[in-house]
This record gives sequence, C-alpha cells and structure tokens, in this order.
Amino acid sequence: MKVALPVWDKRLSPVLDFAHRLLVAKIQNRAVMQRWYHPINPQLSIFSQAAVLSHLGIEVLICGSLSSDLSDMIQSFGIQIIPGLTGDVEEILHAFLNNRLAEPRFRLPGANAGSRRFQ
Repeated sequence: MKVALPVWDKRLSPVLDFAHRLLVAKIQNRAVMQRWYHPINPQLSIFSQAAVLSHLGIEVLICGSLSSDLSDMIQSFGIQIIPGLTGDVEEILHAFLNNRLAEPRFRLPGANAGSRRFQ
C-alpha cells in the first residue's frame, strides 16, 4: 500500500490544495518499506492533482483540510482520504501504522472527528 501525506516543514500541511510536497510511504505489514518526497504543483487543475496521486499509486491520502471539489476528484480515482488531521508528519505516519489516528491530539481544530474516516 502507498500512503501520501502533504508536508509543510515537518508537519502535515494544513490545506492540501496549496501543498507543494508529499511524503509518499510504501507500507507492507504495518511497516514503512520505502519513503520519498514528491513535489506537487498546487497550480494544476484538480483533475491533474488527483491524476498525479493516482499515477504514484497512492491508495490512502492523509491530510488536514481540502476543498470538496479536490476531495471528490481524488476519491473518483479510488483513493481513500483521511482528512481533518494535524501534527508532526512522522508522528501521524507512525499513528497510521499503529491504528491510532483517532487520538484527539491529531484532530485538526474544527474538524468533524467522524467525517470520512479511513475504514
């Protein structure tokens, strides 16, 4: 499975629509097997942004907030979205691996805790 997290400095980018870099992690047996940063261009159309994720083979996108249009387009490519999160990107990736993203410390202020959670 490949997971992507938009990064700003060392934290999860607060708004995917304006992010410039993704941390991509290839995960197997709840461990990161490979990881790299991939540039993204927020000036691209929402179709192109979603197509980049699809081309990278992303199955799960972990993010803070994103526009509903971008969310719908990403989901139309079959990519699951875990929105409404904030914090250090390494801690969030570790929490994902250990099924702990529901912890309150990762919740973006104002985000609905139950909306569109990864199943």
